[in-house]
Amino acid sequence: MSRIGLSSTVFGFIYGSVFGSEEILSPLIIRPMANINYMLVAAVVFGIVLILSSYIYNIINSSLEKNMEEGLFGRNGVVGLAFYLILLYTIFRVVVTHSNILPALVYIMAGLLLLMLFKQPLSNKLTHTDKLYRESPANYYIEEGFGVIETLLSMLSNTISFLRVGAFALNHVGLYIAFATLARMMSTSWGNLAVLVLGNIVIITLEGLIVFIQALRLEYYELFTKYYRGDGIEYVPVKIKDVSSVVRGISLYHKRIIPLGIAKYNFPTL
Repeated sequence: MSRIGLSSTVFGFIYGSVFGSEEILSPLIIRPMANINYMLVAAVVFGIVLILSSYIYNIINSSLEKNMEEGLFGRNGVVGLAFYLILLYTIFRVVVTHSNILPALVYIMAGLLLLMLFKQPLSNKLTHTDKLYRESPANYYIEEGFGVIETLLSMLSNTISFLRVGAFALNHVGLYIAFATLARMMSTSWGNLAVLVLGNIVIITLEGLIVFIQALRLEYYELFTKYYRGDGIEYVPVKIKDVSSVVRGISLYHKRIIPLGIAKYNFPTL
């Protein structure tokens, strides 16, 4: 909670916002409501940086596991990262520079999609595995075919999902404006102050809940699913099942070792 409060204070100075009011301080960088498009674009850029870091995490994890299939040819591996970067560049050319789509980029992206589709036989061939497929080829290609389609959809949706980060900054000011309007409608100064205080409590509660839920969603769906896997060896801590046997062992150690002068330590009574 202290870190959240500190972060809110820092961004209050950045935005020039005091409990939603933008009339008290001058912004250090930007006012969200005066630069809506800039806020949304900055949120998407911030999301792209996080998504790229998740690709790097997966490549590092797969390299440590010596998993060529996911680290090199997987949708979240080197091939998937290259496809994502080329896709972003293509969208930038079309949307920002208003240029035509280069045919070479289309061919490269198509080739990368084929590498994702044939990731298992390619990796097994390079590692000299006896079998090219761990299951029937028909089931593999049906599953990976849908996986390629899901990759295309998720890359765009994961990036656009970070628009909500910029929308939170706009939402905060919008809610404050609503309560400030209600406060000005009150006939007394005490009523005005009460509405502002109550409004900020409602805003903090609502935004805390909304940001909490959406941050978890962004972390899990857009980031964790790229490099986190639930397999492996389950950690089971060592437990003492029979305490009496431990007591007998300590007692035996005490009787045999201490008299010989090998150790001088008084064991506590259990």
